[in-house]
Amino acid sequence: MTRKKKAALSRQGVIDAALEEFSNHGYQGASLNRVCQEKNISKGKIYHYFRDKDELYLVCVEECFDRLTAYLEVLPETGELEIDKRLQIYFDARLNFFAENPIYLGVFRDVILNTPDHLKDKIVKIRRDFDTLNLKVFKSMLNQAPLREDLNIDGIVEFLKMYMNFFNMSFKDVLSSDLSREEALKLHEERSHRQLNFMLYGILERGDSLGK
Repeated sequence: MTRKKKAALSRQGVIDAALEEFSNHGYQGASLNRVCQEKNISKGKIYHYFRDKDELYLVCVEECFDRLTAYLEVLPETGELEIDKRLQIYFDARLNFFAENPIYLGVFRDVILNTPDHLKDKIVKIRRDFDTLNLKVFKSMLNQAPLREDLNIDGIVEFLKMYMNFFNMSFKDVLSSDLSREEALKLHEERSHRQLNFMLYGILERGDSLGK
């Protein structure tokens, strides 16, 4: 093995340990000292590859969003399906990614809920491809769907983005239950199907007026 490859593996070992720490504790609760103690990694090794906690966190966030985006970019075309089925396939794909890669779920949740103020601008750049892909997918679906006259695509896209972030974050709570990963995935999919139906079609039968 070449020296360059050894160095790359060593650096990735630090990233893998940090991913687990940030996923479990978030940026605020993460401790490089704990990484060193639990993973038997010296501080010198960490600081050889990364300037500080901020740089290491950003590398972990970048790996999370890059892999999620790459996973979603290769989904098969679903243009012939109705919008509820297309959205569900896209939601389920994100869910399956985190089921297959649970180490990234805590990092994703931390970015959505607790982005450190001093890192916001850098994280916006890191997740730009991911956000662009979501926008492209949502607009493609909505352009082919009959929308209410009082709604516009940009407003609906913002709502879908918020819903999808909640959808992914709530999966972490299900995974932390006593259910097996397969049971947790099935339960969350069932819940998300109901929520998606409510979101698209509402919960009230419309009469001549709201009170009817």
